[in-house]
Order: sequence, then C-alpha cells, then structure tokens
Amino acid sequence: MVSPKICVPKLIRKGSLPVNGKSGYQRGDSQKGFTLLEIVVVMAMLAVIAGLSMLVGMNSYRSGSFRNDRDAAVSMLQRARAQSINNVCRGSSCTDGKPHGVRFYPKGNADDDKFIIFQGVNFHDTADDALVDEPAQFSSFTVYVDSSTTDPIDIIFDRLSGNLLNAASTSLILKDEAGNTSVIDVNSEGRISWTN
Repeated sequence: MVSPKICVPKLIRKGSLPVNGKSGYQRGDSQKGFTLLEIVVVMAMLAVIAGLSMLVGMNSYRSGSFRNDRDAAVSMLQRARAQSINNVCRGSSCTDGKPHGVRFYPKGNADDDKFIIFQGVNFHDTADDALVDEPAQFSSFTVYVDSSTTDPIDIIFDRLSGNLLNAASTSLILKDEAGNTSVIDVNSEGRISWTN
C-alpha cells in the first residue's frame, strides 16, 4: 500500500509566484505586527477585566468601611463598659465612680448616625464633665432599633458590675446602602455580641 503525499506549501517572498503557480496574498518579512482587529479585541478584553475588578474593588471598599464603623461602635460600647467596671469618674465635681454609657442617634434624628460616650445614669449633653469623648460620626451605615423610633438610644452600664442599667437587653441594627447588615446585642449582664 502506497501512502499519499502531503503537499505543504512553502512561504516565499512577496512578489514571487508560489511554487504551485497560483498567486495569492502571503505575509512577507516586511509585514510584521498586529492587525487593527487584533488590537481592538485585546482592548475590549482589557476593558471588561478592568470593569469587573473595579466592581469587586468598590464592594470590598464598602464592606470594609461598614466593618470599620461597626467595630468602632462595638469598641465604644466595650470602652464604656470597662470604664463602668473600673469605677472611672471624670470632671471636677466627681468624687466617686459613675456609670458610663453610649448614646446612639438613629436615622431620622437631628443628629442622626452619631454616637458618644458619656458618664452618669442619664445623658446630659450640656454638662462638661458628662461627655467622655466628642461625638463620632458613622460614615457608612445607619443605626436602627425599630422602624418607628427616631429617639436617641442610650446603652448604660452599671458601676463595678458592668450590667445594663436601663434595660434587660438591647439590640442595635446597623445597615448600609450596599445591603450590609449587622446586629449588635447587649444582654442584661453587659455582654456585647455582634453579627458579621
């Protein structure tokens, strides 16, 4: 049995005839590079990749900002509880320790999305020695207790024990525009827990 011959055309220089006698376009030595179509396809692929990476990057940034603000709120609660347990008292009129708490301003309040640490059994925004820190602003989320209230929320810890002074337990719901949600729970013994 005889095997058939396979004819492979040879590349020749531009301007000369192919070996088999037919003329046709052949890329010669002087025609190196990319076609316009190849460049456009590569640019389109790079644009799609850049768009997807920006989308993922923005979601990561929003989620990170939300977690930072949530952690700041939890940190303020932990600090207020620690100051209550340690019987801390600030100001010239203070001779014995006082309870400490955090006031949260929910969405819809005139000072919405702010929080502040204070000392005493009640929040007094006019007393110089009542405020432990300047009010801080949440940058990425809104505080909710329930949908019907815009009144400020005070979470106050009792001296020495750190138990909640003003309620059996409290929950704060934190939400942002991207759909991130976290719940901060404080039980009657002052234990602070949170989700996400």
